[in-house]
Amino acid sequence: MIAVAESGSTKTQWFIISSNGTIKQEISTRGFNPDFHDSKFIELALLENEEINFYSQSISLVYFFGASCSSTNNINKVKGGLQSIFKNAEIQVEHDLSASAYALYQGNPVISCIIGTGSNSVLFDGVKMFEEIPALGFFLGDECSGAYFGKQLLKDFFYKKLPVDIHDTLIQDYNLEWNKVREIIYGSKDANVFLASFMPFIMRYKGSAYIDQLLNEGIKNFIDLHIDCFAAYNCKEVGFVGSIAGILKHSIQIQLEAKGYKLGKIIHSPGRDLVNYLLQERKILDSKVLESKRTTLK
Repeated sequence: MIAVAESGSTKTQWFIISSNGTIKQEISTRGFNPDFHDSKFIELALLENEEINFYSQSISLVYFFGASCSSTNNINKVKGGLQSIFKNAEIQVEHDLSASAYALYQGNPVISCIIGTGSNSVLFDGVKMFEEIPALGFFLGDECSGAYFGKQLLKDFFYKKLPVDIHDTLIQDYNLEWNKVREIIYGSKDANVFLASFMPFIMRYKGSAYIDQLLNEGIKNFIDLHIDCFAAYNCKEVGFVGSIAGILKHSIQIQLEAKGYKLGKIIHSPGRDLVNYLLQERKILDSKVLESKRTTLK
């Protein structure tokens, strides 16, 4: 059997695939980001999941697509954690941008965007991927993401720039104190997830002047930075993966079309589309492909 995993900072979707290409089971675990989580953290988190452990010894190959899995150091962190669980498997780790690109590809070049807890973009022409600017993470970047909007909301809260009704409800619902928030943001491994957790609150006030401006400015910043950077490639189709992209679909479409782009697919989670691509285009169950992977990954 093969395991395919698509992981953001918040959640990981696992697909256990049998030898005939059918999905035997879908499993959900917490998300992993090697910028914040080391191999041991990944190992211990997966050990807590009974479903993963039930299949772990039967898996011969793991395809893991994860946030921040771009540098050799981060890839090795993830590989180390996974190898401790899937002891009989070869492990292949790729960036979550690859997962989004494969899931959104429909035969023509597409600018593939992730807007969830974090944000990023890449252009995929069916063969090669082109990344023009780096993802700077939630401290400096992640425009239009849940972490980005949460950060803006909290900043305006502590600077006392929020409308009174939003300010008062935020106190009532979260009992925010700067010392506690600072400890989470600067001392936690899941600060980006904490910031993104304010999105349901933000969407509760969608339609108010403050929130609509906040959301529209975030979308504009993302398009200006992460989509316009591909202008030289003359690619006009833009697809999105992620919960925030789905929530903001209408506003995203309006701003894209105003700049001459065409909105492609928007999918909440790329897992099943990714699996379909890997089975049909990568032919991951083909015996020659499997043997090639085993030889390459050893």
